[in-house]
Amino acid sequence: FGDVELPDAEVRGDVKKLLRRLEGVRLGGISATDTEEVVDALRQLEQLPITVTCLKATKIAIELNQPCWKNFGPSGEVRERASSLVRRWRTMYRAEGGTDTAMKATQVRHCRNLSMDLEDCAHAVIQKLGGYMEIINGVAGYLQGCPTDARDLMAGTLSTKDFVAKVAAAVKRESERKRRHASIDVSRPSGQRRLM
Repeated sequence: FGDVELPDAEVRGDVKKLLRRLEGVRLGGISATDTEEVVDALRQLEQLPITVTCLKATKIAIELNQPCWKNFGPSGEVRERASSLVRRWRTMYRAEGGTDTAMKATQVRHCRNLSMDLEDCAHAVIQKLGGYMEIINGVAGYLQGCPTDARDLMAGTLSTKDFVAKVAAAVKRESERKRRHASIDVSRPSGQRRLM
């Protein structure tokens, strides 16, 4: 293959031939005698100028991501070459932006689910409408004011139940503080000013 540029259709044809060889070995039951054939196919794949379009059309990366190539008993060289190719192709695919849409959709779905979990936990803590709204406002305030909690929720290292319980405790403390100050203001004579 060397320095000669092959047309994409020709590369695709070569990749499909190698794919059929690898599938044949995998489906026929891998044995120690297959090692040379598999290593030869992997070497040829390493030499081909494979593009992301070719990867999508041939599905060769899916084949090399099969467990049999990761756990290829007779030869460590097969495991190493197969995993190296898959890593290289994955990097190419990501660099071309192939996963951006999927990642954004996954993140949106995760945020929506997290939002519903937070709401369910808040409702479980307090079911009266007034208290519920206070907790929801507290959750929103905490998420804006404490980005580490927001990151931990997204990463799954902080449970929604624990987070809402923390917010509910803070909201309760704040409500009690306001009530105490209100009762102090009411008990003062009207001529005295409150010192803060």
